[in-house]
Amino acid sequence: MKKYEEEKEKSILTWRNYQIGDNIEEALERINTHFLFLNEEEIMKFVRYRTIGNLQGKYLIVGEQYGPKLKLPLIPFGNNMPGLKLFEAIDKSNLRWDEVIITNAFKPIEDSRQALLDEIDLPGVESIICLGNNASPEVLSVLKMNKIDKKVHKLPHPSSSFVYRGESIESYADKINQITEE
Repeated sequence: MKKYEEEKEKSILTWRNYQIGDNIEEALERINTHFLFLNEEEIMKFVRYRTIGNLQGKYLIVGEQYGPKLKLPLIPFGNNMPGLKLFEAIDKSNLRWDEVIITNAFKPIEDSRQALLDEIDLPGVESIICLGNNASPEVLSVLKMNKIDKKVHKLPHPSSSFVYRGESIESYADKINQITEE
């Protein structure tokens, strides 16, 4: 997880490492330093979407939705065992953390599809990795509705792989590698 921690310092994830009471203006300034290509309004949009990672990354990893017991930190896969194993699998894969954006297809906001479109439409995104059975149809629907042509890959959801099937982190990392080698 050392590479994860190093890349996190260079990404929007830095903002996600907040404590209750942190100064929002200081956090926003840290984000602006890393993402000069986005204006403040655009940055706040992705903060509201709870998108994490490098917004210039080429791999958009899309989960399904936040679980019923939403806990801090409010990031996709951020506070449960399958999510942490996903992070470890990414770390063990050929992906570099500066290439990764992580989000969920279904967000707890009214304009969830628009949010997903905004993430898909980020200038660096070349490939979309959908996790689970529900993320893929939603992503494909947004792509079709907006006539966008991007590579879409599907992986089992981390909960299915790690909890129910007992898959190893290395095996999941290998699946990620198969996608990145295409």
